[in-house]
This record gives sequence, structure tokens and C-alpha cells, in this order.
Amino acid sequence: MDNARFHVLDGMRGVAAIGVVLYHLGLWTTTGWLVPRGYLAVDFFFCLSGFVIAYAYEERLGCGMRFGRFLTSRVIRLYPVVILGMVLGGLYTAAMALGGGQPFAPRDVALAFVPNLFLIPVVGVQSPISASLYPINSPFWSLFYELLINMAWALGLRRISPYILFGAAVVVSVLTIGGLNSIDIGSNYDQLGWGVLRVTLGFSAGLVVYRLHRAGLDRRLPRLPATVLLGGLIALMAVPGLNVWFDLVCVVLVFPLVTLLGAATAPGSAAAERACVWLGDVSYPLYGIHRPLCLAGLVVVTHLVPGASGTAVAIIGGLAGTLCAATIAFHWYDVPVRRLLGRLRARPAADNTGRATPA
Repeated sequence: MDNARFHVLDGMRGVAAIGVVLYHLGLWTTTGWLVPRGYLAVDFFFCLSGFVIAYAYEERLGCGMRFGRFLTSRVIRLYPVVILGMVLGGLYTAAMALGGGQPFAPRDVALAFVPNLFLIPVVGVQSPISASLYPINSPFWSLFYELLINMAWALGLRRISPYILFGAAVVVSVLTIGGLNSIDIGSNYDQLGWGVLRVTLGFSAGLVVYRLHRAGLDRRLPRLPATVLLGGLIALMAVPGLNVWFDLVCVVLVFPLVTLLGAATAPGSAAAERACVWLGDVSYPLYGIHRPLCLAGLVVVTHLVPGASGTAVAIIGGLAGTLCAATIAFHWYDVPVRRLLGRLRARPAADNTGRATPA
């Protein structure tokens, strides 16, 4: 297997993003049974982020990579989709405000859009639009925490043993989150502390997975087919009911284990590899743009096709449409913009030293 790219982990990230879309479609169409624990996909993302960031940057930071360069790399990777998602979210929310019948006005949309566009959350006071940190496009709350923990890790947390960090996060989570109904917390304006704890738990689990992978433990584990890992991940999100202890077991034990297994697993065929690559490619754009597109589509569908048939059309069309849109966004927007930003970053280094500094 070529460890330069973990194809099965790419596929798992895509499946998790699809789980988020189905979870939200279930909430928006009041068919909550669809993927009732889709919120756990965020915790899987946090775990995967810990593994991937440590894999990509731990040695480079240890060899003198500057924090500014690390942060620039993360911004180039993440921010193009933030802009696209916020613009689409702003257009949808503004249209709803202009259409009337909403508890917010166009002015409220503008006041939330400006900070959200720069990934600055709305904190302290609830926006009239929603209680989310990002009223313009609420799923970006998890990206805020991910970037926050990335920066904290690069600045100093990487000097702490990941086992100690993970152990401390587990203890605090059991003592605090264990008293809640579920781990689905941290997205609102008054839940910053919960969000920091949640991302620390998942991210530190990923750091532990990286250490175990580096030690070769994953190569001594039994191999599972990629389809089992991908199917198992969506099956976990489909378990009905609310139980915080089930959630914590997934975050503390199951997600680190499947990440470790996924890092050592090959797709099994060329077709499976292509599918995993595609899932990985579209996962982030899908996560970033699905909310405004699905909600806009839902408004249209419910007017044209009322009743249960309209709900089915909204769910199937919402998933298919956002997957197509995410594929287009990845190839025709995200990748070209990131390449352009990468060239602009390299140009000053080349001007100053006579050669471009590698990313």
C-alpha cells in the first residue's frame, strides 16, 4: 500500500460526510430516523484530523517549520471552501429574510455574514438567525474548532505526550459530557467550552492513532475489507436513540480503532480505490456547501411535491444534488484556487531566496 495517501481513510471521510448530509436531511424533513447519530461524523473528523495533521506535520515542525507557514498551509487547504460555503449560505439566508415570515431581517444576515466569512464565530449573544456559532452556514462550527486545535497543537500541545493529552480528555469528558444525553454539543454560541473539550478528545485520539501507526501496530492487526470499514462507519451513525455512553465509546475506542485499521488497509481493487479517492475529494466541499443547497432545494420541492413523496424527493435529490455540486466544486473551484494560493505563497520565497520553498 502507498502510505503517501491513505485511500481507505479518504473513503471513510467521504462516508462520514454523507452521514452528516443524511443526518441534516433527516432533521430538516422531520425524518430523524434516517441517520440519527450522524453528529458522530464530526467526532470521526476530529480523530482523523489528529492522525493526518500529526502524520503530515509532526516531523516538519520538529525540524524547524515555522508556525506561520503551518498556519498558511492550513488556511490554503480550508479557506476556499469556507468562502464558497458562506457565500451560498449568505445567499440562501438573505433570500429567506427578503421573502418575509422569518424572525430575522436582511440586516441580521449582513451582521452575521461578515464575521462568518472570515471564520469568526458569533459568540456571547445569539443571532436572530439561529443559536449557531455560524448562523450563515452552521456546519462550519466544527471547522472553527478543528483550526483552533490545529493551531494549539502546532504552538505547544505537540510537546505533550498524546497519551497524556488523550487520557486527560477522556477523564474530563466522562466527568462532564457523561452527564448529558449525547455528545452532540459545541455548535452553539454559548457552548464554546463544550466544543473545545469535544475537539480535544477526538483530535488527541487521532494523535494516539498516529503514534501507534508509526510504531507499526496497525500492521499487526487483522485486515478488514474496506467495505466493512466504510459500511461499519455509516452503521454506527444509523444506531437509533440517544445514549451519551454509546457516543463516548465510539469516540474513545471505536473511531481510533477504525482509523488505525483504515490506515493499514488497501481498497482491494482499482475501482474501489477510485471510489475512495472520489469520496475523499468531495468530502470537504460536500460538508461545506450541503446546508444552503439542501435547504433551498427543500423549499422548492415542498412547494412542488407535497407530502411524503416530496420528502422522499427532497432526501434523494438533496444527497444526489449536493454530491454532484461537491464534485464540481472540488475540481473547478477548490483545487484551482488552492493551487493559485500555493503559487502566490511560493512567489515571495522564490523572490527572496532564488528558489521556492516547498510547502
